[in-house]
Amino acid sequence: MTRKLLPLAIGLALSPAAFAQVPSNSDPARPPPVDPSIPVTYVGSNLRVSLGVDQDGDVLGEILGILGKTDDHAWLGQLWLGNGGAGGVQVDYHWLHGGADAGDAASVWKVFGAGDQNQWKDRKATLGLGWEKQDFSIDGYYSHSISGNRLTNTTTDTITSTINGSDASGPYTQTQTIETLTNFYEHPYENGVGVRVGKYFDDPLLRLRGGLDYERGRFSSDQVTLSLGLDKYFANTGFSLSLEGEALRKDGDFETDKNDTRGWLLLRYEFGQSFRPREPFTSKRRYLDGTLYHAARRLCRCCAGGGQCAGDGFAKAAQAGREAGSRPG
Repeated sequence: MTRKLLPLAIGLALSPAAFAQVPSNSDPARPPPVDPSIPVTYVGSNLRVSLGVDQDGDVLGEILGILGKTDDHAWLGQLWLGNGGAGGVQVDYHWLHGGADAGDAASVWKVFGAGDQNQWKDRKATLGLGWEKQDFSIDGYYSHSISGNRLTNTTTDTITSTINGSDASGPYTQTQTIETLTNFYEHPYENGVGVRVGKYFDDPLLRLRGGLDYERGRFSSDQVTLSLGLDKYFANTGFSLSLEGEALRKDGDFETDKNDTRGWLLLRYEFGQSFRPREPFTSKRRYLDGTLYHAARRLCRCCAGGGQCAGDGFAKAAQAGREAGSRPG
């Protein structure tokens, strides 16, 4: 489904104050001690824009911004747009867990809500929860379709036969014609669940992401999606490149396309952000994974870039009748 559409970046960071006063030390070879009183706060850019292409060469774009923040919580908003009117919107709430003086024991909890559609106006809603600590993150989500069946094709089959027989009036020949009209429908998978994990590697400025999703619909239809992504940040700039691929396995009573693959390449820029490895003893900034607000894009962004929303993997149904086939329930 999600995702040929517009399904990735640094997001919020969890860190002690970027620059702390360092006590004097007579031995230059010995690093200064860490001050446990340094508070942990959010740092990072307030705006990120992305532009990219999918495996079909269709252009997609995104914008993500901070709607409001304090030292221990933040609201984020994201919009994306893909081919043929595909797109979506997402809102996240992130908060610091463990208190401002928790230091390394602190973590970030995140919740989000999203809605999106593909180019055929199939829609889904998604809710998710995530957790980050240091350079690792894990996110989970639940999605549900919010649009109905969509008629995709109609076929007519005509069978003509000759019947011979006899009755009280004598022998007869009768021509019988049976016309069958078949309507074909597609529908987003009714329900879906998924998980995303991310790991940030400081020295090469790389983030590796992986995901597994399962969706189920009517007529024994289901879909399993395995995704893998890589983000590369360029030192001393706000630029990054994101590459992501998905492999899907679909099954169902009326499913004909059992396998599918998709991919995206995006160039991103974060205003006011300069990526760099951590500097021990002089800088206490720690970048966190921040993949939750990409979960909706990847999981839900049907037509905008590769999620698991109302997109390419549909539960398919066909119904035949002597007259017009009735719409499946």
